Amino acid sequence: MTVKRKVAIIIIIPIVTAILIFIGLAQIPVTTIHVSTINNHSHFFRDCVSNNPTLVNKPITRLSMLGSHDALSNDINYFSKPNTSEKHDFVNNPAIRIIAKGAICRLAKAQQANIYDQLVAGVRYLDVRITNVDGLFYTSHGLISNTLEYNLNLILKFLNENPGEFILFNINNYYGDNKSFDDLVKYIDTIKYENKSLLDYVNYSSEYSSFNELTYANVTNNGNEAGVILFSDQNNQVAPFKQFENAKIRSNHHGIPSNAEINKRIIEEAKYCENLSSEYLIINQTQQSASFDDLWTSILNWSLLHQAKYHNASLLSSEEIDYIINAMPIYMCDYTTSDYDDFNNQIIEKLFQRNIKLA
Repeated sequence: MTVKRKVAIIIIIPIVTAILIFIGLAQIPVTTIHVSTINNHSHFFRDCVSNNPTLVNKPITRLSMLGSHDALSNDINYFSKPNTSEKHDFVNNPAIRIIAKGAICRLAKAQQANIYDQLVAGVRYLDVRITNVDGLFYTSHGLISNTLEYNLNLILKFLNENPGEFILFNINNYYGDNKSFDDLVKYIDTIKYENKSLLDYVNYSSEYSSFNELTYANVTNNGNEAGVILFSDQNNQVAPFKQFENAKIRSNHHGIPSNAEINKRIIEEAKYCENLSSEYLIINQTQQSASFDDLWTSILNWSLLHQAKYHNASLLSSEEIDYIINAMPIYMCDYTTSDYDDFNNQIIEKLFQRNIKLA
């Protein structure tokens, strides 16, 4: 064997080995081996109002609450079909789908618990993606998660069990294929639990057109009923989703995998948002993201759940956390139920303390 051939083999073998290891890791769909305990914060708003009765008439834009990013993505797994209607780099790239299906799964699943358990754990703002495939409605995040019917039933079960609580249901993205937004809303009204659909929990008047006109009192019928606020970031003309002005929703997606960089951007966003009027519904998007431009870092971060486990705890322990919550009352993250460093209990306590101190 010549010296050149030996050198070539010495160079090639490590490269091939590295590629095989990369592909092997990219095929593993396991997002996390830890399953967090579900804490019971079912009475979050009722507890807040009990400790600060003036909250009853405060605009909901001033109330702090925990939000769930891609709230209905928890059922994504290795066998989930791609939602090719989404403009998602990882899913729409055939080569990546072949060599990195497991990684796609890990970087698409943003929540571990189902939506009922998330609501029990204190989540009150839902960021939702819905798609239609072959005439059926599903939830998705790059990959198909589960049927919309399944998830609506879980949400309705929670609302039925918890009068005095309310949720914000934001259809952030809708990929309708040949089904219009109007078709979607009509379908939502057909899914009932104890003879009530999601639309039946809309307790406020159709005359309201601004988020800051809504209060705890008028969305829960003075605390006697559960309530839901329905809206969509997308332009549509379908009631009741068309009721509120899209321009008054402030929700800045950072779209990066770097922990240090996203914390920096969150502080910059807080500085901007602290000067906005109470007309704005302000959502702090705390979640890191996978990035096609930084694929290697995204793969090394392993999964949205894995990176959220550490990022959630890190941001919560920062010196700026109270400032961030004051400037952006809705704290939206991945892995809302994480108990790493007692995150779920600790963030709920932070949000609760802010609410009961509101003048």
